[in-house]
Amino acid sequence: MLSKEDPILKIRGLSLGYDSDAGVVIAVDNLSLDIPKGKISAVVGESGSGKSTLANAIMGFIKYPNVKLSGSIYFHDENIISMDTVHLRKIRMEKIAIVPQAAMNSLNPVMKIGDEIHDIIAAHRKVTPDVEKQMVSAALEMVELPDYVLNSYQNQISGGMRQRVMIAIATILDPEIIILDEPTTGLDVIVQKNILDIIRKINEKKGITVLLITHDIPVAFYLSDFTSIIYAGKVVEDGERQNVVKNRLHPYTNLLIESVPSMTGHAERLATIPGEVKPIMENQKFCSFVERCPFAIEECSTVELEDFNEKEESVRCHRYNPSLKDRFAGKKSQEIEQESSSFSKNIISRFATIENHRIELVDLVKKYTVGRGSTKHDIDALNGVNIKLETGKIVSLVGASGSGKTTVGKIILFDERATSGKYLFDGKDVTHIKDRGVKNIRRKVQMIFQDPFSSLSPIHQIGYQIERPLIINHMSTRENLKKDILEMLNLVGLRPAESFVDKFPHELSGGQRQRVSIAKALSVGARILVADEPVSMLDASVRAEILNLLADLRDRLKIGILYITHDLSTVRYVANRIYVMNAGNVEEEGTWDQIANNPIKEYTKKLLNSVV
Repeated sequence: MLSKEDPILKIRGLSLGYDSDAGVVIAVDNLSLDIPKGKISAVVGESGSGKSTLANAIMGFIKYPNVKLSGSIYFHDENIISMDTVHLRKIRMEKIAIVPQAAMNSLNPVMKIGDEIHDIIAAHRKVTPDVEKQMVSAALEMVELPDYVLNSYQNQISGGMRQRVMIAIATILDPEIIILDEPTTGLDVIVQKNILDIIRKINEKKGITVLLITHDIPVAFYLSDFTSIIYAGKVVEDGERQNVVKNRLHPYTNLLIESVPSMTGHAERLATIPGEVKPIMENQKFCSFVERCPFAIEECSTVELEDFNEKEESVRCHRYNPSLKDRFAGKKSQEIEQESSSFSKNIISRFATIENHRIELVDLVKKYTVGRGSTKHDIDALNGVNIKLETGKIVSLVGASGSGKTTVGKIILFDERATSGKYLFDGKDVTHIKDRGVKNIRRKVQMIFQDPFSSLSPIHQIGYQIERPLIINHMSTRENLKKDILEMLNLVGLRPAESFVDKFPHELSGGQRQRVSIAKALSVGARILVADEPVSMLDASVRAEILNLLADLRDRLKIGILYITHDLSTVRYVANRIYVMNAGNVEEEGTWDQIANNPIKEYTKKLLNSVV
């Protein structure tokens, strides 16, 4: 059995609160946790649970007067909280290193990779050029990167390679701990598994302690030795990974696991966790999960919580309180209202009276010309692709980054033009149509982008962003405008709709913003949506909610959807037909059962085997 008897980090009673207009918002709430030396520990929870704040506190990035801070973080016997800036600089990178969230955007865009690594080494060590060369070579070898990346700028290498560069930088000085904050967000499944395997190799070969911060519970379970589930700034379940997987002691842990798409079993509607993590304005003595918990009783809101030991785990839940166990005995999970799409008669009749549409791509070829002079050459993005899409169906394009999926979406929306082949819309060749024709099709075909944080205007309120397409495309009248705005927000599950009209995008969660993006696209009158990785940046439960919404739009309003993704585990719940793409080619196509149970191509098998 693994042990936490030799912790390299000891966190005791840590509380962190940020000043806001409404008061102090508590991000970490009297949290205590041990990180064992030489092991991989994962801290898992939804956005807003305090994970990244905890990582920043360990690095000493959080200081007065911006936050209210109390408690201790002991690295060996030194308290990081009380260290001065000079001392912190000595342990950062050399003792404790971090690969930050959005690490792929953390490299300097005007410096070559080699120069950036040189500056890191020079800032902490005085070594000869030969020694530095050996250090760099060993670091690149560990993360499986070729030497040529040293002469490349960050925009000249792939996302997975940039992530590996950041891991190489974090480990090049052989720190005792590396913190990885969401290291695989936005990466395709093949690259993701490769990154996780590299992290495991670093841990095993160098003995470096790893603290993984993630919302992706399959990633945590695949990699970690110990798993800590965090909710509203508190650790609610903590133990060896296999015990957490098997026992699921806390209701939150169980709901997180249930919301993860499965590659096996009967494909039903994805489970979700009702509600979301709410901001905490004061330290909580009682359960913060009570409003979302299917097992809640009155005492959950009135009796002070503590940690209990159960089945070799620590769990923070009154179900394991000896004085309250009888209250839970025989109690079945109560029904918590799940968010589901609500379709008014007006919305249904509006979409039902709009005609159906069909898109067919025939022998589509797309070439990009790169370089200049003697280096000028063509890159084949698409090689004779054939795809069919129609209203009332969800068709999925699945493949790794660079396979041509997004290029297909751009051609459908006329953001790119095919080099050759045909684009048929309702049987008519529209490959070469011009401005007015493009505008007419774009009213019927709209895009849902991957990043909900940048796809909405930050300076306009949500109501305005729904209002404009309704008016411009004659989908509403001045008399009905307010009602129609609320109806569109209700349609995508933003309830009560009145509370969202006057909000700005920065006031919404990622899942809420993605729902606004869908409502905005439908407000144009779109009958077909091109959804490019629409859930890859979202928490597991929120991901399930958005996928359920897409399925509802298909089933109730007969919306057609091109679902572009690298994640095969989500495809089985929504797609009527799947196209597997690789290097600009459709490798194979079929239903989920055909693709998953009888894959023909080696690439498809590799995709299936890469899902963690």
